[in-house]
Amino acid sequence: MGPHMMFLGWQIADWAAVAAFLSAIIGAVVWLVKKIIVDPSVERMMYSNKILNNTIHALGEKVDGIGGNADIVHKDHEHRLNDHREHLARHDEEIKTLFERTDKEERNHEN
Repeated sequence: MGPHMMFLGWQIADWAAVAAFLSAIIGAVVWLVKKIIVDPSVERMMYSNKILNNTIHALGEKVDGIGGNADIVHKDHEHRLNDHREHLARHDEEIKTLFERTDKEERNHEN
């Protein structure tokens, strides 16, 4: 062999040139894929995440509002139930009083 090293019939310089050329082609393909596919996808994903976060925030506010309204409704129902309990207790006493009067009148008529 001569002063130049050979490998599979090619000189090392030729192999280096092929490797440099392939590296440049692969680098260009990777760069194009990144610019054409990856970067726009990341931007779309970030935009979608922003919209999703805004929607979740709005939904959270609505749920908080529903919870506040539910508390008001529960308090109103509790107040109404207490009023009904008072009315029922009063009616029970009135009915008891009426029965007692009726029993007294019946006993007086019998005697």
